[in-house]
Amino acid sequence: MASLMRIALTLAALVLATLVCAQEQKERCSELWEANTEDLLAFLQDQQTERLSPCLPQAISTLGKRREVRATHVLIGYLDYLDPATAPLPSGGAVVRPNYPAVSALFQIGKPARVELISAVQNGRLPKLFENAWKTYEYVYRDDLASGIRELQAAMALAESEGERRRLENACQKLAEACKSGGKAEAQACETASSR
Repeated sequence: MASLMRIALTLAALVLATLVCAQEQKERCSELWEANTEDLLAFLQDQQTERLSPCLPQAISTLGKRREVRATHVLIGYLDYLDPATAPLPSGGAVVRPNYPAVSALFQIGKPARVELISAVQNGRLPKLFENAWKTYEYVYRDDLASGIRELQAAMALAESEGERRRLENACQKLAEACKSGGKAEAQACETASSR
């Protein structure tokens, strides 16, 4: 009986410590959310390698909401960062849809981020970063996919290696596929852009 009481007290202490830690973390993050752009950028640059802070998703989202073009380069480096709160369960499956906050942030920045997005597609260092870069690029050009195709083709003409050209061509093909779900005018514009 006494051992059950000690176990219950230990568990209660652990739960209390976890709640106190979570509240402290929440307070630290709320300070960061109100930070100026330079402080947010410095925070993201400091976290680039380890990516352990629970404040990362909010810092990334804040820069997107501010449409902070100066953050584009740093945000590109986070395209493969999955918000831990949306990660798959250890047993498999998921409770919520995976969220890559840099995708949304760069979408909010929009066309000013296109050069960095094209570069991320072209370099294709990491598969998830490449995939999220072209998806974000597609979201940015969702209302004018033909223009997006033309820009990718211009980048293909300047590509320095066959691998770069192949990745850009792959992104072009994905945009052309997305055009097929649009109206006839959009599909025709994309076909014209693709044939150049």
